[in-house]
Amino acid sequence: MSHPFTCKSKFEILHHEAEQLRNKRLKLQQSADKAKRKGEEIYESVDKWLIEAGKAIEEADELSKAKNKRKIGDHDPISFRPRILQIVASSVYHREALNSRVLFLKQVMDALRDPNLNKIGVYGMGGVGKTTLAKEVHRQAIEEKPFDEVVMFAVNQTPELRRIQSEIADVLGLTFDVEEIPGRANRLYERLKKDKKDEEAWSLFEMTLADAELPPIATEVAKKCAGLPLLLLTVATDLRNRESYAWNDKLKQLSVFDNEEIYAKYTRFWSQATMICLHISTVKEARNKVYTLIDTLKAKCLLIDGDTYGFVKIHDVVRDTALSIASREQHAFIGKSSRELTEWPNKDSARISLPYCDIEDLPEGWECPKAELLLLFTEVLSLGIPDLFFKGIRNLEVVDFTGMRFVSLPSSLAFLSNLHTLCLHRCQLDDIAIIGDLKQLRVLSFANSLVFLSKGGTRGSNFFR
Repeated sequence: MSHPFTCKSKFEILHHEAEQLRNKRLKLQQSADKAKRKGEEIYESVDKWLIEAGKAIEEADELSKAKNKRKIGDHDPISFRPRILQIVASSVYHREALNSRVLFLKQVMDALRDPNLNKIGVYGMGGVGKTTLAKEVHRQAIEEKPFDEVVMFAVNQTPELRRIQSEIADVLGLTFDVEEIPGRANRLYERLKKDKKDEEAWSLFEMTLADAELPPIATEVAKKCAGLPLLLLTVATDLRNRESYAWNDKLKQLSVFDNEEIYAKYTRFWSQATMICLHISTVKEARNKVYTLIDTLKAKCLLIDGDTYGFVKIHDVVRDTALSIASREQHAFIGKSSRELTEWPNKDSARISLPYCDIEDLPEGWECPKAELLLLFTEVLSLGIPDLFFKGIRNLEVVDFTGMRFVSLPSSLAFLSNLHTLCLHRCQLDDIAIIGDLKQLRVLSFANSLVFLSKGGTRGSNFFR
């Protein structure tokens, strides 16, 4: 007999709360309207609150849907001052007299969309319309949005650097906390670099989710990944085709940590990955472990199938992150391919990789006492190894030389008493007798190398695959 009274009591509570929400929504809407009239922009979350509150009130007004009542909290603040926008002049290119210039405009706009170009020059005598063309390009770039930020400023024969910096900062919404020109330039660079990093992070997150429908909080989840490709890929893979509650739960998990804690947590993965093959005694065990690791990384979208069977590829962002972590956490020195090697690894370097770097000469008397691994890939057969090259790096356990020509291997190779793996790939070798002195050697590879051997006064050659 108590059910009707309980139902009536709950209905009264619902009606009362709906009236309170209606009054709160009205007051917030009035404040938002006032802020708009002052030229301020309303936070997206405020607009969303007003919409959700309106829906909740409508549901409360329909008795049959009273059970779907929504709980909505307060919201403060409601407005913010928008960034300064540059004034854009009206187009004059619709005039018939300027039709001949439309071709020039199209060429410039096409060049702007070309990712391989970063500078475009327009030249001509004074008064022919260069500034008018630049203003039209500025207007179209803002309307078509091929870039996140578009700024136009004038540069005189004697550039006013502070004025130019201030104009750019105003459009970017940046406030300088330094006064000197170099410091302000650094702040601008950091600001633009941050935008690019955020854009790359979101692109990687979105690409991993493929064609999955993204909920509104997807951008918040991506931001909480602290720009770490490893975390972005892991989270995106985990949330692919998941319901909204899974996204909300993941956002809550990520919100517990700040960026530094998140970075420390997920960089440990790479450190562990580099130690994965310890305590393995046979090549077969090592091969199985590597295949398992590759499958795990592919499942997390950290590796992707290559163009040829048996090969894998890695996304540029993931590779750069892995190299950065290896350099910092594992004391690895990693040169950049096709770049001039301007400095050599220091004494603390434990792993050294020089992949097709531009190297003129290798140093003699090089001191790297903690180095355990050395990889040197080159396409310059004339690059020689000094005879005492290994004297200062005696703790090497793995050495890989690829693409080199040896009349004889350096005598200092005998100093490597801990060397267990020696790879001489795509090399030309005459005298390899010193390899017999490497008593700890367990793995020796001459893959795709040409080795000249002498037997009974006769010189022959062998090609290894």
